[in-house]
Amino acid sequence: MSERSKDPGNDLDGPGTNLEQKASYDQEADRVVSARQQAGHAARAQAEEQLKRLNYVRQAEPSKPQNAEPFPAIVGVLAARGWAVFPLDGKIPFKGSSGFKDATTDLAQLRRSWTGHPGANWGIATGRVSGIVVLDTDGLAGERALRDLLGGDPPATLMIETARGHHYYFKYPPGTFPTLAAEALGPKLDTKGDVGRGRAARAPGSHRGSCPARRA
Repeated sequence: MSERSKDPGNDLDGPGTNLEQKASYDQEADRVVSARQQAGHAARAQAEEQLKRLNYVRQAEPSKPQNAEPFPAIVGVLAARGWAVFPLDGKIPFKGSSGFKDATTDLAQLRRSWTGHPGANWGIATGRVSGIVVLDTDGLAGERALRDLLGGDPPATLMIETARGHHYYFKYPPGTFPTLAAEALGPKLDTKGDVGRGRAARAPGSHRGSCPARRA
C-alpha cells in the first residue's frame, strides 16, 4: 500500500464515509430531541387541562357537603343556628369544666373541646345565649301538666324525646325568662331558661342512646 493511500485526507472512501456517518448521527440526535420536546409539550398541555378541571372541582359548591369537623355533625348544625353548645360527660359536665358557662358557637373552641374529650356527649345552653327556652316533661304526669298549662296540645315546635319524657323547644321571649323552681308550672314539668342549675338541654342526636327529634 502506498503512502498516499494511507493518508486519510487523500483517501476518497475514508473521509466520505466518515462524513456520511457523522451526518446520519446528527439527524438521529435531532429527531430524538425533537420527539422529546413534542412529548414534553403534549404532557404539559395535558397537565394544564387536568389542573383546570381540578380547580373547577375545588371551587364548585357541593350539593350535599359532608361533615368535615371532628365532632358530630349535629354540633356544627346547632352552632350554625346560634345555639351555644358544650361537651358533657354522659349527662353531666366534665370535671374541672364550667358546664354551660363553657357553651359556645365558635367552631375552633368546639374543636378544642372535642380534642380534649373525644366521644363526648353535648349539651345546649338554654336562655338568652341561645335564644331558646325548653319545657321539660317527666312521664305522663309532666305531659298532662304541660297540656293543662297550655290549655291543649303543645304547638308545632321542635320536640326531643328524653329517657322519661320530652324537651319542647320555644323561642326566647322578649325580656327575660329565668329557669323556674322545679315543678313551679306543674308536677313533673320543669323549665330551662336563664340562670339556675337546669340551664342546659342535651343536644339531639349527639349523645349515646339518644332518641330521635321530631315535630310536636
